[in-house]
Amino acid sequence: MSISLISANSNNRGFALVATISVMVLLVMIALAMLSLSTVELRQSSHLSHQQEARANARMALMIALGELQKYAGADQRVMAEASIYDESPETKEIEGVANPHWLGVWKTTRKSTASSDTEEGLIYVEENDGYLEDSRDPESADYVDHRASVLKFLVSGAEEGDDLLAKTADYTLASKDAVVMVKDQSGSSDADNVYAPKVTLKGQDGQKRGGYAFHVSDLGMKAPLVQHNDHVSEDIEVSSVSGMANLYTGARRPYHALQESSKGLGDLSEDAFVKNAEYPSRLFTKRQVELSTSAQAPDDVRDLIELLGHDVDIPGKALLVDTVRGGLKYDLSPYLRDTSAPGDARLETAAGEILLTDRTPLIDESRTRFNDFSPKFGILRDYAKLGDYVGSDRIATPRETLRGSGVLDAYANHTDFIKTPIHPVITEFSLYHAIAYDPGAPKKLSLLFYPRVTIWNPYDVKIAASPYLVEVNRRLQFEIRTDHDSNKDGKKDEYNWNSYWYWKGGPANARTRYFCLALDPVELEPGEALVFTPNQPLQSLVLAGHDSGNVFANSMSAKSSIDERNAFYVHLGGSQIYDPSTTQTYSIKRFWENGYHVGYGDSMSARLRLVQPGASRSGSYQFIMNNLDDYPIAQHLDFQCWIKGNEGRWRDVNKTLPIEKVSSLSSINPVNRTMHGIRMKYPSEAPANLLNTPNGMWQEAPLANYNFRACVHRRTPWDWVFSVPTVLHEYTYGPYAVDNQEQPDYTSSFMRPSYYKGKNRFSALLGRDGNGQPEPVFDVPPAGMEFFSLAQFRSAQLTQMFNHPSLIIGESLAPRYTPRNATALPLNTYQTEWEQGYRDAYHKNRIQSASTWWEEEYLPTNAYSAYDVRYETNYALWDQYFLSTFPEGEDVTNYDRSISLPNPHMLVISDDSASSDPDEQTSCDQIAKHMVLQGHHNVNSTSVFAWKALLMMNAGLDVNGHATDDAVSAFPGHSEPSMAGVEGGVSSSLSPQTWQGFRKLTEEEAQTLAEQIVEQVKRRAPFIGVCDFVNRRLIGESTVENKPRDQSEKELQSYGGVLDVAILRSYLNQGMEDIQSEFLKDKLSPPSSLHAPSLAEQPNEAYYGASTHLSQGKILQTIGVLLTSRSDTFRIRAYGDSTDSTGKVMAAAMCEVLVQRVPSYIDTSDAPEERGTELNELNRKFGRQFRVVSFQWLGANEL
Repeated sequence: MSISLISANSNNRGFALVATISVMVLLVMIALAMLSLSTVELRQSSHLSHQQEARANARMALMIALGELQKYAGADQRVMAEASIYDESPETKEIEGVANPHWLGVWKTTRKSTASSDTEEGLIYVEENDGYLEDSRDPESADYVDHRASVLKFLVSGAEEGDDLLAKTADYTLASKDAVVMVKDQSGSSDADNVYAPKVTLKGQDGQKRGGYAFHVSDLGMKAPLVQHNDHVSEDIEVSSVSGMANLYTGARRPYHALQESSKGLGDLSEDAFVKNAEYPSRLFTKRQVELSTSAQAPDDVRDLIELLGHDVDIPGKALLVDTVRGGLKYDLSPYLRDTSAPGDARLETAAGEILLTDRTPLIDESRTRFNDFSPKFGILRDYAKLGDYVGSDRIATPRETLRGSGVLDAYANHTDFIKTPIHPVITEFSLYHAIAYDPGAPKKLSLLFYPRVTIWNPYDVKIAASPYLVEVNRRLQFEIRTDHDSNKDGKKDEYNWNSYWYWKGGPANARTRYFCLALDPVELEPGEALVFTPNQPLQSLVLAGHDSGNVFANSMSAKSSIDERNAFYVHLGGSQIYDPSTTQTYSIKRFWENGYHVGYGDSMSARLRLVQPGASRSGSYQFIMNNLDDYPIAQHLDFQCWIKGNEGRWRDVNKTLPIEKVSSLSSINPVNRTMHGIRMKYPSEAPANLLNTPNGMWQEAPLANYNFRACVHRRTPWDWVFSVPTVLHEYTYGPYAVDNQEQPDYTSSFMRPSYYKGKNRFSALLGRDGNGQPEPVFDVPPAGMEFFSLAQFRSAQLTQMFNHPSLIIGESLAPRYTPRNATALPLNTYQTEWEQGYRDAYHKNRIQSASTWWEEEYLPTNAYSAYDVRYETNYALWDQYFLSTFPEGEDVTNYDRSISLPNPHMLVISDDSASSDPDEQTSCDQIAKHMVLQGHHNVNSTSVFAWKALLMMNAGLDVNGHATDDAVSAFPGHSEPSMAGVEGGVSSSLSPQTWQGFRKLTEEEAQTLAEQIVEQVKRRAPFIGVCDFVNRRLIGESTVENKPRDQSEKELQSYGGVLDVAILRSYLNQGMEDIQSEFLKDKLSPPSSLHAPSLAEQPNEAYYGASTHLSQGKILQTIGVLLTSRSDTFRIRAYGDSTDSTGKVMAAAMCEVLVQRVPSYIDTSDAPEERGTELNELNRKFGRQFRVVSFQWLGANEL
């Protein structure tokens, strides 16, 4: 084989070609690779540019939203509500007729004073001539303002462009403009629950589209807070525990672990360990952070449920303590309530040393002078707050008088200076029966026997210590006994008489000396207990007041004497002949009285309760008592006055054949029922004679709703009804009181028989025999050493001495019968007519002087309103203007340990740039509000049923005074120390012992129903301009309404009661107590022709409104009231931006979310946060307080 070698000089051009081609291919590949890389980089650069532009547009949207928020919501006198309030069918769960129910609107709480003026005045305003309140939202008003339609702006994109359709109506649909989903409903139930905002298109200078933006603002106060803090969340409600009572009056926590909607995902958030952690509220700003903070439950479950309840839950908002009605920070009453000065000596000063109020400052604005005299005074609030300390930790009260200064010798409670709370029993019955007996020791051998009976009631939930009392009686009665025997054969029947009382016209002084007094032996009164006192010896000589040397304490009465013993007092009868017991005689009694005196404290038919002060003598004449009034003050004056006939009446003769027994057989002598004289409470089962002989009698009153049983003077008012049956015009039945017809059951009959219990004669003060002697505690006395957390704690406070005012005022709302529905008082000319031509002339036949109220002559109706809607006026004065900080005395705001709950755990101390270095200035009443916020508050304009339900259930699982409560049941006791267990679902009868001694529990099912009814009322009435507007009825509609509450129209119900009261009515939560209903028949009202008939439409359905287990608005507010606001200051803004190409195609989109907080500092910090109204410069008046960004985050598509 030969090997050929290739020479170097051989031909190689083919190889070079191949190599060249290979290199060229490689270069092409490199070039293509470089080109591809360049394309990718170009594309990335383009996408980044679009993304940056989208984010820039989102940030721009955010800045626009912040500007809108500052412009429209920065001022104090602004409130917020969602467009869902416009629901065309508020009674249904679905929202109808509202395209965007979750758009947030802003409203002013003021109106222009005139069409051409720039000055503002309140929507609720003072009538310029007479000074009562009216509401410009009343369609019947000449100054009508359609406030619901007067939204300033809905806080969404597009509205700032001047589009009134968006800005004013929220009537935006997907078909009208491009839309962006801002909040995605995770339930997937319908697209309607997604929240859309209009997208605003942006264009460049060349007119080409350059993207768009959108934003939406939500209010955290509309929702239930996911995060809560309460150091004492697990403390049960006990009078010995300040922390436990704090839970009652501030709400322990929203019980997510116990509610059906939230227990499977949010349960951890309301467990004790989570709620006690002070760090969570300060570091959890997003729902996602909340999801990650729970550990016991699967995070996915938590996330899914939070998303499902997206419109109902959120992180907690923080509300500034501002007055939305008047503007400015609220004033703190805590330092005033802690003042231990004597009544009349306390005052509340601002940081500058100006006196804001004193004990004698009226709650109703002093500029409204006609209300000054009879307005509640601040001093009575302070005194009630200290009442528990007076009573002591043993809960046993020594009887206590109030300040005196009215009536004869200034011996009666001062009606216009009522600043000291009295504690004592009240008379609910005074009865006096009579009989004739043969008495060998009497000059004429006949004696008149007296069988008095007095029932006194302790209406409080504390014991009243054993104490003696005097019951002073002015009767002015003459008895004439006419027999069928003619002893001296002169053709005239023998007559005997006793006329020791001064009954004809004459000087009042003469009349007063002829009173008689009954001395009630000391006995301890249990809470709510009523005891019946009768003479404690078989036969005693009656000591009359006019006997200078007579010891009136000898007229001794005891609650331990048996009524069957028929113990009696006696006086000897006078006559022309000496009675001969050997003759067989029958007799009749002629009794009558006249009274020519003017109506006044000292002159009227009455029974008076006098206290016998510790250390006072229990021996002495009536004159001795009059000379020592400080030792024997008058606590109550129960009047019998009628005057419809011009005198106090000549009663029919007792024409019965009656045997004359021997006085030695006292126990067998029955008093004559036709001789009974007195007055008592009406009872559910009235005496048959009353029902038979006075068929038009209005027997079923709602006494606690309409009358003030703790008032000093109880007397008929111009607005009480009277009988029109001619034969009984002198029966002095009025209001809650009755005088028994002459056919009253016998003295020992079952109708008035007490129950013997532990050695005492018990009787049910309000229920009579139907109550079987059970106690009926109505009014709460605060525990000793108790902090006041909420204005609603004053619900049981006696605010006035007016008998015609209701017994329960603060937090309650039902319309009174003596004012029109559309105002808080009658017009002055009508008011004067009611007094002068009505009450004075028609009722009392000119026996009342022209310058008089119904109890005294010095108060002209022209100058003083004593009958007005005290509930409305008091709620209006308090709920938005004042708060209770509970900030500890002596602490320094700057150095306060914020990890420790205040006594009110929902109050948080914050830093403020303008804080004074002086601790006293920091905590002054006008400045401390700038150092605090209310966390976890609830905006009353919310339409979230779940948020309302969670609020109502805040005390779920808390035991009350040792009585157990289930986890899914919330207690509303109304009393600090109920003696019986709570009742779920309400009681079955007004007569049940639990009705009066237990307390109301609200089940989850009931809370759900009530929450739905609340939301319906919110939709019908919102936006509320203040918490007072939510609490009070609305001053709208016709001045009078005829139908009972259940038959009233929706508009009429708004003027009948506040939101909660109407929601309770519509939820039938007191249905078990409607077994005894108030009466609503107009034909039972018979006023004189010069008076209008008082309306019955203001009666609650339940006659025994106010009982312990009766549920009312005031009881619910005692737990939730402290958390209520009418605006929010924490908002979530979601801002969207996108970038488009020249054709409008979206190339990139971005969504960010910020949490913003309004702070106490004004936009222009030259005005201090505590400045208000005209003190502010123009910039701050217009734009209000600053908003600050709390947190910021970009959102992914799955985080909407």
